[in-house]
Amino acid sequence: MNHPFPGNLPLLRRIYEGRFSAVRFLIPFERMPSEPDVITVYRGSYSHAGYLNDAWPHLKEIDCDYYLVVHDDVLLHPAVSEHTFSEFFPLGPNDGFLPRVQGMPGAFGNWIWYSSFLPKLLHPKSQLFGSGIEFSNLEKYLPDYEYLKTAILSNNATPTEFVRFDREAMDDIARWPSRVLLHGLQGVLPEDDEQAYIDQRCLEIARLLNDVLLDANRERLGEVKDSDGKDLKLPMPIVQSGYLTDFYILPRTGAEDFQHYMGVAAAANLFVEIIAPTLLYACCEKVWTGEQFGHDYSGFDMQKPLGWLTHKRSMAIHPIKLSAYRASETQEAFMDIFASIRDNSSTESAVWNRIGALPPGDAVLNEGWHAMENWGVWSSERESIFRIAMCEPASVVIKLRAPLHPSIGELGGEIRSENGRAWHFNISWPEIDIQLQLDDLAPDPDGMVVLRLVSERLISPAEIMPETDDERMLGIGLVEVAVLSNMLR
Repeated sequence: MNHPFPGNLPLLRRIYEGRFSAVRFLIPFERMPSEPDVITVYRGSYSHAGYLNDAWPHLKEIDCDYYLVVHDDVLLHPAVSEHTFSEFFPLGPNDGFLPRVQGMPGAFGNWIWYSSFLPKLLHPKSQLFGSGIEFSNLEKYLPDYEYLKTAILSNNATPTEFVRFDREAMDDIARWPSRVLLHGLQGVLPEDDEQAYIDQRCLEIARLLNDVLLDANRERLGEVKDSDGKDLKLPMPIVQSGYLTDFYILPRTGAEDFQHYMGVAAAANLFVEIIAPTLLYACCEKVWTGEQFGHDYSGFDMQKPLGWLTHKRSMAIHPIKLSAYRASETQEAFMDIFASIRDNSSTESAVWNRIGALPPGDAVLNEGWHAMENWGVWSSERESIFRIAMCEPASVVIKLRAPLHPSIGELGGEIRSENGRAWHFNISWPEIDIQLQLDDLAPDPDGMVVLRLVSERLISPAEIMPETDDERMLGIGLVEVAVLSNMLR
């Protein structure tokens, strides 16, 4: 866990029950001596891979070939277990796995997390942002530069060796300067002028930091690759995972070295999404990625609904907030759905509704909806937006409901797609539910289809039924969404 949420343990235990013979929960700071499967660790969320170093005296006693490191807000496909492991992850005995490895942004200001990594790497003993570790000790106790570079290149990945320190290339930091330097402040100050003032000062500080790092490291690092001397060579080659180190696989053969390296890196507070995938290459004969195994990890890039796991090749969703399912009724419904995804079987719509979701394609509700009910959900605006998770073009069946009454015999509307297509409908009393089939819908690069449900008008139950005090304004209701293809296996 990135943060101490012991209340999630009961559901986590149910999720992994019977799938793995050894499961350990690494929780920061929380002391739970009566729970033998809980190990207390002492790191912040930016260096969570260092948990393995804290927990190593316990983890090394486990008889296993691989360690699966899975955060509590990652939901792996329920069919993954120690019995099916080699089907999903056909690894060699010295191989590791990352869902994705990708190149680094070229300039210091082009990625907000550079400001959490490069100053600490370049000046680890700085009183401003360092950890007190001597630079010489980082060089001594982390892998050798050329060894690490060779290991990364041998896996057909491209390490970043130079970063540009150019104050004009501050694109990403310029968007959220107070979020970067004063985490959590962006957008919370009471006055717009005050927020703008703080953002401007933070941007000035970020630009000064760029200049200081450039000037201070030109001579020490020496090697440059450009005529103006702003592209500096880093003291280690690096890669990043694109925020996917909340799940990775470590072979037993490389675990001793990895936990040692991560202990050093975490003590220096080096940002985990860079240092963990980088160091994994030093400890594995080969590091495989999701693309090489035909997996789909797009559920990490954009929050996807639970039903996303029913789609072909989908291996995980993130974040899944288990605290939303702590009530006994919702927890039972969650586990019923979890089992149905594992077994590739169907579950009644009412079960999905109990956890505040619609069945697969499991629409994600955006703007313009009332609270979920046991049949579905009413729209609350003339135009209400929802998204459907899809892996590839497919047809979708959508079941709709109208708030009709003998005094209101008909209600019309349409569904509109982002590319301008529209499907018109009318619902007439006494048949208050209809089904629409939307053919050849194509997902966007995030694996989603965005649709607008347009209601001809809104109706208040209190106006047409004197016996009720329900004064909500209701448009067309969304009962169920089903993708007609691409179901898993």
